[in-house]
Amino acid sequence: KCITIKGQTVRVKWCNTCSFYRPPRCSHCSECDKCVDCFDHHCPWLNNCIGGGNYKFFLYFILFITLHSYIIMSLSIYVSVTAVDDTELRTISSVLAIVSFLCIVPLTFLEGFHFSLIFSGVTTNENLTKKYSYTKTPFNRGFCKNWCYAMYNSTRILSIIIFIKIQISYQIFIAINQACPTDNNEEKSLKIFIVAEKC
Repeated sequence: KCITIKGQTVRVKWCNTCSFYRPPRCSHCSECDKCVDCFDHHCPWLNNCIGGGNYKFFLYFILFITLHSYIIMSLSIYVSVTAVDDTELRTISSVLAIVSFLCIVPLTFLEGFHFSLIFSGVTTNENLTKKYSYTKTPFNRGFCKNWCYAMYNSTRILSIIIFIKIQISYQIFIAINQACPTDNNEEKSLKIFIVAEKC
């Protein structure tokens, strides 16, 4: 089966193991033996698939481990510089600083790699299999919307924004009806439109 998304034909495959047509970006993980929505990759360190449901938590995990490593390295350097009399403490702090630095380098690159994937609207799986190019993916919503989609569970944040705008427009409609009871409907609609555009 094929479907069209933003003018591009996307193939929808049948999964023999799970017995259903996989939605776009869904892939079957051989490690977990199940289909994962918006499949990014299977993480051996976490022993779990990373996909649409937990991608933001994976990013937070990498970010906080990187920050933790920076803090440990900074404190270790500080201790090794200030602990002049204690040779054992200086040695332990120096080793800890080196190990932290060795963790920081790949973690920083990993974080940067995933940020670049988010900004271009592709997953790790799509990037590795060259399924879409960075400029031709039908799932690229633009810089800000890609970020919202990845970090705030897809359309949930956009739905909240739309709901808030509808509520504000409704409150404005009620206020204009009460303030200008003699205006005709066309003038009221124009006032509502002008105020809603400013929201």
